[in-house]
Amino acid sequence: MLGGALAVAHALTLFFTLEDIQPPPDPSLEAILSGVVARTRRAIAFGPTVGSAIVYAPSPSSGEGDFSFGLELNTFKVPIVPSVETLKQMIQERFQARVKERLVHLQRPDEHLIRQVYEDVKNEVLGELNVRPHVWEDPQLSLHLEGDYLFRADTWQVRAILGAGVSKITIGPVLTFHAGVAKDLLLGGEVAAHFLPTDGPRSPVIDVFLRLEFPTIETDRNAALLLIGGRLQLDII
Repeated sequence: MLGGALAVAHALTLFFTLEDIQPPPDPSLEAILSGVVARTRRAIAFGPTVGSAIVYAPSPSSGEGDFSFGLELNTFKVPIVPSVETLKQMIQERFQARVKERLVHLQRPDEHLIRQVYEDVKNEVLGELNVRPHVWEDPQLSLHLEGDYLFRADTWQVRAILGAGVSKITIGPVLTFHAGVAKDLLLGGEVAAHFLPTDGPRSPVIDVFLRLEFPTIETDRNAALLLIGGRLQLDII
């Protein structure tokens, strides 16, 4: 009975000292979280674009090709690693809980045990927050302004495209001004996928798109235009 009382007293003493047990200093956390800026940068891409597309008019049935250049803004739903302060708080809370578990088994928290528990907890938290870059990040918003040249028609167009992220693609409206002999305003929509081919914070973006446009002014040009193409964006910021 006396032994049981001593064990309870020992456990209570350890529990009372729990708040005094702090994680050991770890200056490596700042270095580990240096990727915060990189992840933030990867979530935004802004820069010039070049592209090309195949243009098809079902009525009358005809094909066309174009070359385009412009300026594009893309944002992606890239998870951001928390700040050092937030990470320390996450580790502190889990560290205290883990030390408490050890105290339940009456393990005296010596320096070696504290270091072991801390390293285990740190590796767990960092493992959960370790978000790898993906070639196909989930898009959030896409805004593109471009001019394109139609080879057969020997004329220019100016276009504005707005896309909202839906799962792995963007969908949105398109407004195009046709500057040829028969000037026209075309309305339509675009579905696009955006790929980041490199792991770096300033990865270029490759867009693959399907676009449908309808003339609105020239009534004798009432056929829809179907465009399938791609463009390359260079991230410059």
